[in-house]
Amino acid sequence: MKGKTFGLAFALTLFCMFFSCSTSEDAAEPEKPGNTGVPGKTTPDTVIVRDTVYERDTVYVPDTTTVVTEPCILEFQFLESQNASNLISNVYCEIIGDSLIEGWVPHIASDKHFIPHFTSVGDVSIDNSPIVSDVTLVDFSRPVELKVENGASSRTYQVQIHAFTGLPVCWIDTNDGKDIYSKYEFKKGHIKIQEDVVTRSAGDVFEADMQIRGRGNSTWDLPKKPYKVMFENKESILGMPSGKMWAFLANYADKSMIRNRLAYYLGSISKLSWTPRTRFAEVFLNGKYQGTYQIAEKVNVSKHRVDIGDDGFLLEIDAYAPGEADARYFYSNHLPKPVNIKAPAVKMYDQKFNQAKSHIYEAETALYGSNFKDPDTGWRKYFDAESMVEWYVINEIAKTWDAIRWSSTYMTWVPGEKIFMGPLWDYDIAFGNADSSGDGCDSRPQGFQIKNQAWISQLFRDPYFVQLVKERYQYFYSKKSAIMAEINADANYLKLSVEENDNKWQVLYNKTWRNRDVWGSYMNEVENLKEWLNIRMDWLKDQFDKM
Repeated sequence: MKGKTFGLAFALTLFCMFFSCSTSEDAAEPEKPGNTGVPGKTTPDTVIVRDTVYERDTVYVPDTTTVVTEPCILEFQFLESQNASNLISNVYCEIIGDSLIEGWVPHIASDKHFIPHFTSVGDVSIDNSPIVSDVTLVDFSRPVELKVENGASSRTYQVQIHAFTGLPVCWIDTNDGKDIYSKYEFKKGHIKIQEDVVTRSAGDVFEADMQIRGRGNSTWDLPKKPYKVMFENKESILGMPSGKMWAFLANYADKSMIRNRLAYYLGSISKLSWTPRTRFAEVFLNGKYQGTYQIAEKVNVSKHRVDIGDDGFLLEIDAYAPGEADARYFYSNHLPKPVNIKAPAVKMYDQKFNQAKSHIYEAETALYGSNFKDPDTGWRKYFDAESMVEWYVINEIAKTWDAIRWSSTYMTWVPGEKIFMGPLWDYDIAFGNADSSGDGCDSRPQGFQIKNQAWISQLFRDPYFVQLVKERYQYFYSKKSAIMAEINADANYLKLSVEENDNKWQVLYNKTWRNRDVWGSYMNEVENLKEWLNIRMDWLKDQFDKM
């Protein structure tokens, strides 16, 4: 009798062990986790296995029961008691599917050496080195491949331990410890940028001395300040090509925080010669959190940016030029705003200044002349048709406010060559994100905006230009699904960061400068952007098809 009792108990024990490693459609759902402060993550004392199906072979033998289970991780976490120097609370990880373990440290973690606590079916190793729960110290600054072996079977998990919002973190410290109050005078300081676990160079740390000042026109007057960072030597930031000058875009007026990114994505799939690359990061200034910033390559002449050599001109149609002390600008016969010579460094009315001015006058004379359609003597003699069309189509899709005011509108010219439009710049007040204030801006998704402006309105009188526009617009329209997918990916990447940014600046539920509407939550803002863009692109297709 005692032997039978023992055998029954042993069988029941094995039976329970089997079900502790199994999932079943009939199993009771776990209790819904509470709020941990990190949206979508697990609560203390809860381990969630989401969308997981473990394949197991179970063999039942009469009178004896043998259960064979495949290797798996049952729970994975980091206990504050074992990681007191790096954690202020326990971190409970989520097991996603059968190959990913994801955890979120809800605070900044510059050091991700942690001792994990886990329960497994099988032995656990990293790079063939055994890992013991509650004992082994592991570096989680990069994705870690965790192998579980049980007999002849094995399973590999990738462990991703994010920190804070999952974005790279940038620390900027000025030498005097004071904030930046001027957009004209640089302050000396130091910058440190650390990648997170799934950003482009996971765990990498960049440090350098630099100088920093404010930047921007209208945006400089907003509460969240944009900045310009300058290095002594060319430096690569977050995997982007090396450069001395970098812009830190605040995106205060854009609640989606992705309109600039969207415009630059359109530029990246266009035929424009160069479009600024950008990366998002959390920025701290002198130890104080400043919010989510978009670090961008600044528009300037260099091999990896505006590549026009030593003889070329970088020009900006710039409404703000008359108010800038260092501006070197002139007016043309047809543009409503002045043309600012951004490079090379010239003096008013010197030889290089007059050379650029004379060429723009000559090009406009051909554009508005009686033979402007002639391919040899008309506008095509002076303007590169391809870049003009690309620039127009992207800006018409975006219905950007700056382009109708002729600000942040760039073009390049190398003597002996044609005028090229671009690069793109400044799209936070675009894609429906601008109220109508009597300045010609119309934020509705219907209606032409850029088509009615100087130069462009004249070009539309040439059937050759119209046909090119129709062809290139069809290309962009065919990419609409990919464009929407890009918006979704960016919004998902930023969703935690936006919450922290809003805790700092309180923008989501409040109207800020140039906003037409307030949609409340971040996802509502993103959905509004997508809906506007979808209507906009359909309307433009209908209009171009009629031409």
